[in-house]
Amino acid sequence: MIVAGIDIGSVTTKAVLLSGDVVLGSRVIATGWNSAEAGRKVFEELLAELGFSSSGVERVVATGYGRNSLSFAHRTVTEILCHG
Repeated sequence: MIVAGIDIGSVTTKAVLLSGDVVLGSRVIATGWNSAEAGRKVFEELLAELGFSSSGVERVVATGYGRNSLSFAHRTVTEILCHG
């Protein structure tokens, strides 16, 4: 199973493609003013670099400040944990 993680931060946006516990590749770009566009762009660039298509990726998980802007993510996860 191939999965992607996309971290949309205020300065950089990062993507990683995994197959099980093997990292297939990763990419980092500047986020710019549009976090949704940065998330889409880093994902598409990574797929192109590795010769994959989005249909081959079973799950996409988004995190970071712009995580909710990624419309194609199957799940969003916050990196901020609250303990009470």
